[in-house]
Amino acid sequence: MKKIIGLAIAILSVLMLVSLYPTRLSAAYGSRADLDIIWYTNSDTAFTALQNDEVDMIQWALTDTQKIAVEGNPNLQIAQYVENGMMEFDLNNNLTIIDYPTSTNPCHVTDFRRFIARMTDKEYIISNILLNTGSRIDVPVCYPQYQGWVDHGTVTFDWNGNGVIDPSEDNYPYSYSVTEAVNLLVDMGFSDTNANGYLNYPNDAGVWMDAAGKDTTEMPLKICIRSDHAHRDAAGRLLVAALEGNTAVAGDSILATSPQWAVRGVIGGDLDTTDIQFEADLAC
Repeated sequence: MKKIIGLAIAILSVLMLVSLYPTRLSAAYGSRADLDIIWYTNSDTAFTALQNDEVDMIQWALTDTQKIAVEGNPNLQIAQYVENGMMEFDLNNNLTIIDYPTSTNPCHVTDFRRFIARMTDKEYIISNILLNTGSRIDVPVCYPQYQGWVDHGTVTFDWNGNGVIDPSEDNYPYSYSVTEAVNLLVDMGFSDTNANGYLNYPNDAGVWMDAAGKDTTEMPLKICIRSDHAHRDAAGRLLVAALEGNTAVAGDSILATSPQWAVRGVIGGDLDTTDIQFEADLAC
């Protein structure tokens, strides 16, 4: 039985992708001499206020459902802008975390962070979650800032402006690849040593301290997913699905079912996760 621990994950920052969901809404009014700025606790409330004619404009990324609703409302309009910002998975690379004080935090290990990078399908996030309203970046430099001064020979960038990252433009060494993700885990010493469908930590106390040899169900990877923002929520759940699949079924994830485990002569499995939602105004 896998454990579900109701506490938040510690994570890190290595994979960056920019959010360019270009939406600004404005009601069809004339010029105004007054300006009131109203703060809302979440984007849904702000959008409802706009629909109810309580505000003239909101500035926040819309969900696809909201975008469709606006396009069908003659009293509202969408103005596109390029956001100078990014979305990322933040990884805590401290040696330990509060809940496991005598065990090495997996994200402290460089190759484990590279493994997370390899398991993150940014192109899927852009096309299926952001609906092609974002651009991929692999370093903490926002996409709009690339223009004019970034060395295209060292940084992944759509320098020809055709809307995709061509092979000649891709210089990132840890792009999405389940095969290479498995290779990283095998090289670190991960495998399903007790054949329960979940991976065990490498049996190396010098590196992993008290986590050495333990089933990941005993010490799951703790992941917080923001439930207040649809795009972040979907991207976080995509990562959980890639690592663990159906949380009620052992050994069914994209990771566990990779044929690369057999190629390397190792029994693979899910990497157990603790999937916790939290609202933006709560501490994780």
